[in-house]
Amino acid sequence: MSQTPQDPQRPAPDEGAPTPAELARAREGRVRRAPRYRRFVQVGVLLGALVGVLLVLLGPDVPTELGRGPVTVFVGLTGSLVGALAGAVVAVVADRRSTR
Repeated sequence: MSQTPQDPQRPAPDEGAPTPAELARAREGRVRRAPRYRRFVQVGVLLGALVGVLLVLLGPDVPTELGRGPVTVFVGLTGSLVGALAGAVVAVVADRRSTR
């Protein structure tokens, strides 16, 4: 099979372009800007962990048998869980508002 070379002056036909009949049937649409849930949850985890660690480090010194390190880790992990939940709630609220 031989292919005919295309004329360099004439542009190649665009196979993905709609036909005039398809354009006549087209309707105007709305773009829905849905939030990215993973990013909201990730930011919530980071902010929650940061707030938890700062609460322990800047708060009053609580005497424990374990020391300050394990308490910091525990409160940081708890803060990250709460932050993930808060980020997910914010994403759901943003998603509901985008459908209006």
